[in-house]
Amino acid sequence: MRDPVKPQDQGRYTDEEQPRGRRRDERGDSRRDRIIDRFVVGRLLLAVGLMVVSGLVAASMATATTIAVAIGFPVYTAVPFVLGRWSWTGR
Repeated sequence: MRDPVKPQDQGRYTDEEQPRGRRRDERGDSRRDRIIDRFVVGRLLLAVGLMVVSGLVAASMATATTIAVAIGFPVYTAVPFVLGRWSWTGR
């Protein structure tokens, strides 16, 4: 015999009853959401890394102002992106 269901638990699945493909973690993300997040973050890190490297290459041939701009630009673009994402998604 099953235990009685509490009102706050009605409509929720147990781990065994959860339909395949709709599993969620403690934050409510599906596996697909986590894969997309990793993909986006990986591409962002790649882009920022390439910008820093190109900034360092440019810095080897330029003035101090160009160095500051070339290295500061990735920080200027990445920080608002990350902070904005956290504020939109709550994490």
